[in-house]
Amino acid sequence: MYKVFINNTPLFVIGTSEKSDNFSAFEIRNQPSVQEMDEVLNQYWKGSLLKPFVFVAEKPDQLFETCFRQYKKIEAAGGVIVNNEQKVLFIYRNDKWDLPKGKLDKGEKKEAAALREVEEECGITGHTLREALSPTWHVYEHKGAMVLKITYWYIMDYPGNETPTPQLEEGITKIEWRAKNNVSDILENTYQSIIDCWEDANDKI
Repeated sequence: MYKVFINNTPLFVIGTSEKSDNFSAFEIRNQPSVQEMDEVLNQYWKGSLLKPFVFVAEKPDQLFETCFRQYKKIEAAGGVIVNNEQKVLFIYRNDKWDLPKGKLDKGEKKEAAALREVEEECGITGHTLREALSPTWHVYEHKGAMVLKITYWYIMDYPGNETPTPQLEEGITKIEWRAKNNVSDILENTYQSIIDCWEDANDKI
């Protein structure tokens, strides 16, 4: 199953063996044509959806690739960092709460990229990978090109006591350690993909 956020609204691509009963609030399209998919994507971009869509296919991987065939593909990685007090590190980037993440360098492993991005964006060292979370997908426009980005997420443990330093050149102006029960204001001003990542991590930290 694929869940891609377009303008903060999800589009699902699922296999025929997966239950579509869970998508009662969605518009279901079975084995949509290329033209149908392009028309639906256009509705997402225009913000003219009446309800979000689910594409059902016998070969969901193939349909997913066809749907986003004209999009530039980018891989990124990031982390949900937990300290010894069981607090989680959040960053404030471009007027939204976020989690530290960034693009993979050429030839870089996703695990190494996740660790590097946390160090660069937050100015901390000594953090280690604990376990992988589900990746998230979202699309955006950049310099006239449509981009499809997958972000690989990891829970990380941080045993140190350094004061985090925001990477200002990346638009990060604030970094905060938050208790798990004190993130409501963050979830009200973040992206849906970050909410998905947080919900996945919250059950495991």
